Amino acid sequence: RGSTTTYQRLIFGLSMSDIFQSISFIVGPFIAPKGTYQSPWAIGTTGTCSFFGFFTFVGGLGVPLYTLALSTYFLLRIKYRKTNSQLIPFEKKMHFFIILYVSCVCFAALLTESYNTVPTGSYCQVASIPVGCRDNPGYDCQRGLYAFGFVVLWIVTTLVSLVGVVINMVLIGWYFIKRDKKSGGTFSSGTLRQNSMINREETSSRRASTTLFHLFREIQDNETEAQYLSRLYLSQLLLQAFLYVLAFILTFLFVWIVTCMYLTGKVVPEWMLYPLSVFYSFGGVLNVVSYDW
Repeated sequence: RGSTTTYQRLIFGLSMSDIFQSISFIVGPFIAPKGTYQSPWAIGTTGTCSFFGFFTFVGGLGVPLYTLALSTYFLLRIKYRKTNSQLIPFEKKMHFFIILYVSCVCFAALLTESYNTVPTGSYCQVASIPVGCRDNPGYDCQRGLYAFGFVVLWIVTTLVSLVGVVINMVLIGWYFIKRDKKSGGTFSSGTLRQNSMINREETSSRRASTTLFHLFREIQDNETEAQYLSRLYLSQLLLQAFLYVLAFILTFLFVWIVTCMYLTGKVVPEWMLYPLSVFYSFGGVLNVVSYDW
């Protein structure tokens, strides 16, 4: 039936951002201009590097912003009980802001010739060339004179998105903890249906975490069946929120560290490039795991 709900359309935006970035990573080692020192497999040109660098940056900005939009959606849906029709104005504003912001930043980087081979040589994104030209007075930057500003803007965007995601997840968790206390440890069936982050509409293919059920499957002393089910539900929701935030942090943590080291002129240890490559490249997989847990 296509994307019929706000949730599905936000997931579509996140998925497209992941796809743009993933394709750019796959072809990254080959698209740099032929003869680039740090890219031994390069067979491309400045044009191919700029083209795929543009989509890498689109994904790099789109993923955290759509992740923030999704967490905000959950907050509105769960805590404030907004229906799909009531969420449409919010959805339109989020799509408009993300598309406008990403487009303006990415086209500005393109016009300033900021898409170049990154220092590791593994793909193209905002960077100055030759490597180290910004920090060495003896070198003139051939391209990417304003790349530093775009990198800082990317870091700010991801950090602001992370703060927003954490705040939204904390508010959702606190909301359910308060409701649990008010209800004496028992959610009504109607409350569970209305407020469930794991409902039929949004996650028809999602299955409950068997690990969580094994951890909490035993009914404690003096605990009714309703209290037991409520505890299971609350535990699973908090675990889902934790995984949601953890996936975001793991995706960007090493990129933040390495990028800040490059910007400050520090030497990046070789070992740090391995977790960076794994977690940043598999950010989409981490999203799938956190949503589908």
